Amino acid sequence: MNLSRDEFSTSLSAFFEQNLKFKIQGSGLAPDDNLFTRGVLESFNIPVLIRFLEQLTGSDIDLERASLESFFTINAMYDAFLAS
Repeated sequence: MNLSRDEFSTSLSAFFEQNLKFKIQGSGLAPDDNLFTRGVLESFNIPVLIRFLEQLTGSDIDLERASLESFFTINAMYDAFLAS
């Protein structure tokens, strides 16, 4: 699936609210906000997030290529898993 950065960001923000029960307040999440320091992600959420990303993108996430830093921000995930 070919998603723009904005579509990807919107989809992830909705996922965080619906599946991880993170309440986005104020101006929401910026694409470069660190999701771990904001309290959105914890290490045990990563498998659920990976499954969502695979469904969203329609392809498997190569865990050999992915690093923890790939999940720090929405932009980092887009760059790691969607950008050509």
